[in-house]
Amino acid sequence: MSMSSLLDDELRDYADRRFAERTDLIDRLPAASSLLKTLTGDRLTLTRLTYGTPPANDVIDCDPSVLLSFVDHALMLRRTMAWTRDLPVDLFVHYVFWPRINNEALADCRPWCHRELIGRVQGLDATHAMLETNYWCAEHVTYHPSDNRTLNAIGTLNLGLGRCGEESTLLVTALRAIGIPARQVYTPRWAHCDDNHAWVEAYVDGRWRFLGACEPEEVPDRGWFDKASTRAMLVHARVFCDFSEGNVDASASAGGDGTMLLCNLTSDYAPTTDLAVTVTDGEGRPFAGANVAFELLNMAEYYPIATAVSDDQGHARMTLGKGSIRVHVSRNGTFADVIVNTANTDAVTVVLSPRPSAENGAFPPASAPVIPSWTSVDLVAPPSGTPRSLPLTDDQQRRTIERRAQAEAMRTARVAGFADLVDQATRQTLADRYRNVSTDAADTVTNLLAAAGANAPVITSFLLDDTDDTAESAVDVTDRDRLALLSALSVKDLCDVSAAALDDAVRSAANARDYALDVALSGIAEADRYDLYARYVLGPRVGYEPLAGDRTRLQAMLERTADTDALRAQPQRVQQYLLDHIDAAQSVEETPEPISPTGMLTAGIGTPRSLDTAFVVVCRALGVPARFDPQTGEPEYCQGGTFHHLPSTRSANDATAPAERTATLTVVAPNGEYPAYGTDWSLGRLIDGAHGTDFASLDLWERPWDGDRMTLTVEEGLYRLITTVRLPNGGQQTNETTFRLDAGEERTVTLAMRTPSEDELLEHIVVDDATFHTATHDATRHLSQLLPDRAIVAILDAHGAEPSIHVLDELIARLRRDAHDGNSDGEVETGDIPVVFAACPVDAPLSATLRSMVDRLGGDSPVVWRCDATTYERLTRGMYVDPDKLPMILVARKEGDRIIGTYASTGYNVGSVDLAFRLAAK
Repeated sequence: MSMSSLLDDELRDYADRRFAERTDLIDRLPAASSLLKTLTGDRLTLTRLTYGTPPANDVIDCDPSVLLSFVDHALMLRRTMAWTRDLPVDLFVHYVFWPRINNEALADCRPWCHRELIGRVQGLDATHAMLETNYWCAEHVTYHPSDNRTLNAIGTLNLGLGRCGEESTLLVTALRAIGIPARQVYTPRWAHCDDNHAWVEAYVDGRWRFLGACEPEEVPDRGWFDKASTRAMLVHARVFCDFSEGNVDASASAGGDGTMLLCNLTSDYAPTTDLAVTVTDGEGRPFAGANVAFELLNMAEYYPIATAVSDDQGHARMTLGKGSIRVHVSRNGTFADVIVNTANTDAVTVVLSPRPSAENGAFPPASAPVIPSWTSVDLVAPPSGTPRSLPLTDDQQRRTIERRAQAEAMRTARVAGFADLVDQATRQTLADRYRNVSTDAADTVTNLLAAAGANAPVITSFLLDDTDDTAESAVDVTDRDRLALLSALSVKDLCDVSAAALDDAVRSAANARDYALDVALSGIAEADRYDLYARYVLGPRVGYEPLAGDRTRLQAMLERTADTDALRAQPQRVQQYLLDHIDAAQSVEETPEPISPTGMLTAGIGTPRSLDTAFVVVCRALGVPARFDPQTGEPEYCQGGTFHHLPSTRSANDATAPAERTATLTVVAPNGEYPAYGTDWSLGRLIDGAHGTDFASLDLWERPWDGDRMTLTVEEGLYRLITTVRLPNGGQQTNETTFRLDAGEERTVTLAMRTPSEDELLEHIVVDDATFHTATHDATRHLSQLLPDRAIVAILDAHGAEPSIHVLDELIARLRRDAHDGNSDGEVETGDIPVVFAACPVDAPLSATLRSMVDRLGGDSPVVWRCDATTYERLTRGMYVDPDKLPMILVARKEGDRIIGTYASTGYNVGSVDLAFRLAAK
């Protein structure tokens, strides 16, 4: 490293080599080529690294000025921040400089975050700066579930809400913005419950420390997930190139591909097994090049948490937690799988014999019985271990609660202030203008502005746009189109869409509107045409791709390079048009986000997902309604009033729409039950996908039961039905069956659900010795002080919500039936099982309804202790039940100086109280 350089020769050589490998691509991107010619020194090195190594979509679609901003900001931090200056170069590159965190759209937001934070962290050491930055994040964003598109920091800040992947992306962005190395840590799926999670690690004082994003604590290495992570089957972090000087694992130890490498961090959190997989053919010979997927049953489907490829000896390895995993191996359309428990197995052989593929789907034979044969499988979740975190002191806990409450109050006030970004006069102007569109247009506009959060001014400008469209080349953009376009967008889209993308979408659609309404949709009733046009031509959103604002440019490219009339007449030919314009040899590796259609056509690179997205976008640009099939996710186009899938081969170029080969499957619910899709059961079809041949679940999340039946129209093929019952210990009792459906076939299958015994509902989990308060806050008790040898703890919603009323009603009935005379310190005995009452949140007065119900117990009414929200979350998550539901019923007992939870439930289920008493007596 020279005296004037902030980097080193090893990085410079690596960047030059990787850049040289992409010279052909860069030469097709004139803006990037021009920028690079102006740079020297460290700026050139990092910019070459930026163009030589990231996923192709970042190189092709991201504005060069944005990438250069990441370069300049990182180098500024390297010069000026003490905790950044002496970092090893590989740590600096991957975890301070690197623009991408997950699959968010890249945005130039780090300088803004730096300006917001730098005064706040000045004078702090790196550890306290890390903690303070998390409080800043909590002042702006809190958790809220949403769809799978990951907002970048700007979008999340605009909304004030985010799921864990977005909260962690924000915190990593903020930490990197002030020069603290940070990474998003991810468990793709939990083994013990139907969910996943992302959190953050920051490198301070020479080691990685973890923290929950937007869930600040007074000390590091704490989070609600710390106990859950001891049960993880896989924990990983991403890097986007293989540069390493020994301080960064860039070996794809948890899988990945050429554009994303997954570093296996599982052993940092949980006990692990190094599972060795040997793949052989039917003769026992090593099978090289097989796709090996390590799959967890989660949300009733087998999800690949990690993948590998067998080497020349047929070997693949993966470090995993200690529980059940399905090792699924496939190659050239054949597949095999074995379920193993890594708690007692560290090696498995999978035999991959010739077998019918997803295409011919002749397994099982067509003569298979109409009544399927179910196979039962028991799956084991890793046991709960000892978390790394230490308990907070009483002062630390008090400080955490106070600062979290303060942060949430600030966030709430900030979000409320978004309404002031558009003044009342402007709102009235909008209402007056759009009243002619529909009778409820004023309410629609109000709702759109509210949903857009801090992006409301962009939405307002779009609605007010009065660009002169009288020129001969101008298009007729109507107010109806503007309102329909916005109404087709999600809340996430509204909070981060740009003005340019909105304007492009409405104008490009207007170019194709007449063809769409008069020709493409001529087979649809006239009253229904505009709705389909608005959703599948005007709407810019296809999947989870960035809204690039390039459809008008795409239309111009199509006019120059294609016979657009022929493509409109035969939309399936769009597929071949796209294939003709890409280099297949450079289009293998998938990207975090799809490459835009104009980017594909310019650069000649198109990944499978990018091609699917581009097919729909091109069709819409031509005025042909198109979408992803809501059930399978495959691209399809509308012709003759019907949506059609593409031919099965990507090179198909038939002149007519393919005949749909479908079957009818009726799924019947068991007597008196309505199993929830994605929780209790799933249906998957065998396909050849990105990681080989496997079953892909259909999207039936929104499909309702019709009585006890659900009738589905599905493509012919091989299907797998899975049912599962989740046990309190995280294990699952499952049934599965596989059957083939031929075109025109009708079949009925009744779901077979397993029934666990009561003994199988018992757990053995160490519970935090949580602190409870009196209603007046003049006394506290630890849970250990409230419990005798065993007890039931009932934590109710202090506001008196209906589920808590139901649970309290059942408790009262039980207490009256079995009441004894003795009671003390808030305990009411029922037989040998006392009950401890508590209410949450801590500061809410007990509702009049709950108070009167408790008083019905007569005598000295039991003390109703108070539980703060942080304590409630740790108790519920510690017992692996839903923290978003009140009330909680906890069955607990003492073992020495430990509290052991044996059963817990949240929410209300009929009979849950009696079940708790029966389990407490065991």
